[in-house]
Amino acid sequence: MSWLEEAQQKIKQKQEMTAEQSFAPENQEQREQLVKRLKMLYDNATEREIEKAIDDALDKFEPPYEEKAFMNFLRTKLED
Repeated sequence: MSWLEEAQQKIKQKQEMTAEQSFAPENQEQREQLVKRLKMLYDNATEREIEKAIDDALDKFEPPYEEKAFMNFLRTKLED
């Protein structure tokens, strides 16, 4: 195997790993984890406000979701 083929194989493996670790808050389990995380970060926000902010973010962004942009959007919605 040449060095080029080896490099392409490593890139493909890395892409598959990142695809598996994607941020998908529409999945019920990950959404519950996100709600818990947001409750700890924004203790003044109610669960209803958190759920609404997540729904707004899901409407605004298209899958696959970029976690950093998603969390920045939630921060602007939930900060006092």
